[in-house]
Amino acid sequence: MKRFIMLLALVFAAQLAGCVSSGTHQEVLDELERLRKASGQSVEGFAGTQQQTLAELEKARMNMPRLSTCCWR
Repeated sequence: MKRFIMLLALVFAAQLAGCVSSGTHQEVLDELERLRKASGQSVEGFAGTQQQTLAELEKARMNMPRLSTCCWR
């Protein structure tokens, strides 16, 4: 009987340790959602910058004189 009471107290304590208020839970969910959206915007911004950089590189490559036309032989 004593073991049962101790086990019951342990289970009850474990339940209390895992509980958070609904306000705290909602705050964490809101923060996670905000971070998820910010992360998505960062990825989109990076992809746009990457495309712009690739276009600039291609433009620079087209404007460079070709080394194969040089007569160093």
